[in-house]
Formats: sequence, structure tokens, C-alpha cells
Amino acid sequence: MKRLIFLAMACLIAVISCEIPQSVTVRGTPGIYLPLGNPFEAMAQDQRIENLISMDSIKEAMSGVGMIYEYTDPAFGNTLVYLLQYPIMEMRLDLSESINEALSAGDEPQSYTISSDIPVDQGLFNTMYPNGCFLTPSGPSSTAGAPLFSLDLSSMARLIKRLEGTAFGLELDDPDNIFFGKIRIEIPGFGISYATAPVRDGTKIRYIGSVTQFNPFSTALDSNNNLPISVKITGPCSGTITPGMIFEWDNADIDTSGNELNGEYPLDLELRDFLGSGVSFNQVRGYIYIGGVGDNAAITLTSGSTNLISNIDGTPASNILSDRERPVFTDPFTGSIPPDSLANDYINLAGVFNSATPSAISYSILIPAMRIDNSMEDRVIYADMVICLPLEFRVTNTSPINSNYVKLELGDVLPDLSIGDGGDLFFRSGNEDDLFNQIDTVSIILKNKRNTIFEDNNLSIMVSNSINGVVEYTSFLNFSDNPPRLDLDIDEIGNPFSPRFEILLRKETGQNYALLKIKRTSEEEPAEFDFFIAVEAVADINYTITFQGE
Repeated sequence: MKRLIFLAMACLIAVISCEIPQSVTVRGTPGIYLPLGNPFEAMAQDQRIENLISMDSIKEAMSGVGMIYEYTDPAFGNTLVYLLQYPIMEMRLDLSESINEALSAGDEPQSYTISSDIPVDQGLFNTMYPNGCFLTPSGPSSTAGAPLFSLDLSSMARLIKRLEGTAFGLELDDPDNIFFGKIRIEIPGFGISYATAPVRDGTKIRYIGSVTQFNPFSTALDSNNNLPISVKITGPCSGTITPGMIFEWDNADIDTSGNELNGEYPLDLELRDFLGSGVSFNQVRGYIYIGGVGDNAAITLTSGSTNLISNIDGTPASNILSDRERPVFTDPFTGSIPPDSLANDYINLAGVFNSATPSAISYSILIPAMRIDNSMEDRVIYADMVICLPLEFRVTNTSPINSNYVKLELGDVLPDLSIGDGGDLFFRSGNEDDLFNQIDTVSIILKNKRNTIFEDNNLSIMVSNSINGVVEYTSFLNFSDNPPRLDLDIDEIGNPFSPRFEILLRKETGQNYALLKIKRTSEEEPAEFDFFIAVEAVADINYTITFQGE
């Protein structure tokens, strides 16, 4: 445009300073540059593809994941793959240690305050005031009626039908003789009532139950699988108690018949939603590992009404589990996924992950009758689910303009430059003497392209132009070019030129879908997908002005 202005000025000077010519011809090839902007600039950071594919985002979306690892396997090429390890169930057979851990608050033993300020001469201490209440001159406080504390023994209740032992109970440190004879304990599951007399054992007070069997599956626990422990104050005392459990067991019967280990994991990945409709995971593989229970355990795995235990070809598979060591992965993990507890190669979970609505995997594990003893305290009973999640997607939205391609919506981030009402990007009015009618070529360029996320060998940006609702022109920018550039002849694109942009993927040979693969990245080349759209036009000016003589 600057060149055109200089030419016009030269003509004007000639007219002023010289004899007026009969005509003036202006020739030149001025350029027009239209920056259309960065389509991703206005997006919130948590919605950008770079953040949606991060480990933290995947873990947050997959409720219950214990650990997540990046996985490298030649079978998946350069595609980013995650291993997700779900802890379904775990219980160490060191039951004494387990029950004391249930009594702790994190790494510290749990303590409770006991206080009474009623004078002895009021004669109230012959009455059993329940449940660790604070005694006052007017009687027990309003907190009476609830256990002082409870132990969560749900893991034990899910596995163990019966325990035999020599002593079950509770003990307190009392070196200063503050509480002996002044508090009583009630633990019905251990056969301890308020009438159970405490026993002094050095600096400790011990409350030993009358039973030698403990059944956590029956009425020993409340409806929430907690072991309630209540305290009554029978004399004036004030201080802090730090209880410990007495759990001297000899043998136990494990049997989940009629009380299978049930649970579910919800699955809802925003990543697939961001990529748009018609996008699904190409494959998701599941593996089940169970150990410490022998080779006769069984599992049922479902999603809705669908049984997920089948071979790769869809035929039913055995749900009997073989005892396996717990898999140990590193990050990143480059080895082979070890054989799991099922006989089939893997569980096909693609249908669950591709459900139109947030779905869940439900499991039920049956462990048949098995007797253990306290010589097995180093043994662990566990069940894990491992999910191999390649970030490889099928895209099936066939482009209405070109059936060899599918459209990737990508959150509709690309700009809609349709001017509307027949408007033209270059503001041409259609008149023959319109200066912009002299535009000869148009180039659309993706500048500052940065793509370390998508495999871009089948990725294109389609540019189309519609006139009166009819598509008059389409062409493609090959995203793997550097930079992607599309040179157009003005006669091809028509007037008005109101382009639309779409991200397209070329279909796999003989298939109705295209594969979209997300690449592994590194610290040296972090995940990024970005570009800037610009339009350049070149006008071929050959314009003659004829002057009328007097």
C-alpha cells in the first residue's frame, strides 16, 4: 500500500508542475497483511490441551488412582501412554499392627481428654456415667451416649469371618495412678463390659475381654464397620489417655462368600470432551493383580450391565484369579507389563472410557475359605487394578465437505471469520473500479507454529469459502509443513471471501475414522500446541486515469 501511495503522489506532482497529461497509469504490486490472531490466546490455562494431558489432570479425573506412571512401549511408538495403578484392597496379616494403626491419627497415637470435677462427698461416683462425658456438679454433660472413639475395621470385616486368640482388649499408660479404678471400658466385640475389672500391669491398666474369638463380620462392629469403644468415669480424675489395643490372635478364617469385596471407580476424563464430539479412545487395557489368597479367588468386573471379563475378541473368559506378586512400576516405566491374575491378555475397557455419560467400573472379588495363622504376619492380601491408557483417539466426525477427512473440534477454538451478510474479508464492494478488486493472490499462513503434542503427519487445516450458503472453494494447509502456508489465486476463492477454518485429520486407509495421537514430550521439549493465523494478499495494480480535455 505504501508503494501505491508513493506512485499516486508522484502523479499528483507531475500534474501540478507540468503540462496536464491526457491520462495517468498506476502500476505496482502492493501487499496487504491481515493478522487474524492466536485462536488459543483467550483460553483458560486449565482448559488448554497442554494441561489437560498432564499427569496431575489425568489423576484428578480418575478417582481413586493410587499412582500414575508414564509408560514407554515400542508397541505404541511415540504415543504418550499412562499406567494407572488402582488399589482395590489391601490388608497386612499383621493384624495387631493393623488394629493399632486404626487407633492412630496419622503417624501419632490418638489421645483423648478425660475430666471430672465432682467432689467425692457428693456420692455420685457409684453411678456409671457413660461414654467419656465430662462430669460436672450438675451431672453428665449433653455429650453422653456416644462412644469416646471408634476403630475403622472395614478392611478386616471384608475379609475375616472369625479370629481366635488368647487376649483381646485395651490398655492405657497410667504411671501416676490417675485413672486406675476411676474409669471403666466397654467394647462389646471383645466381650468387655463396664463391669470388667481393670488389671494393673506395671505402669499400664489392662482391660481384657472374656472372649477368645472375635468375629468382625458379625455384630462385633457397628453398621459402618467400626469397633465402638466407650468409657465411663467412676471417680474423680483428670488427664489424657492414649489407648492401645490388645490383639493377641492365633489364627483366622478368611472367606468373602456372601460378603464379596465390592466397590467401584468412577471414570470421567475431560480430555475427550475437550477434543470434541465423535472422539473416542482407540484402546484402553485393564489388568487385575491379586495376591496372598491362593489361586481360587474370582472376580466380577462390570460397567452398567456389561461384563468386562472377556478375551480381546469378545468371547467370555475365565474370571478365576491366579495369585500374583504386586506389580512395581517406576516413572517412567520402560519394561513389560507383568502377567496379571487373569488368563486373558487384558481387559478391554475402551467401551467404559468411551461412554457418552460419566461411567464407572464396578468390581466384586470372591475369596474362598482359607485359614491363616499369626506366623504369616509378613504376608499381605491385596488386589490392584492397572489401566494402560494410550492417548490415542479415534475421530469419526466425517467432514461434510470432504469425505476423506474427519473434523477435530478441539473445543471450537479456531476463529469463525465468516463476515456475514455477504461481507468480504478485504472489504471489496464488488464494483469494477474497487481498488481491492486488483488483488491477485492470497496466502494464508500459520505463523509461530509450535506443536509437540499431536502427531501431525495426517493433520491439516481446511480453509473453505461459501457464497450464498454454497461452498465454492476448499483447500488445505498441511500442518507438517514449516510453516504451513496456502497460496490461493483470487479467481479461485471468489468474492466475497469469508473463510472458515477447520482442523481435519485424514482417515485411515479403509476406515471410517482417523487416528489422533498425542506424543510423548520431555523437559527439553515440553507439551505445546499453538499457532498464529495471518492472511497476506498481493494486489496487481494496473490502473489508468483518463483526463477530459477542455
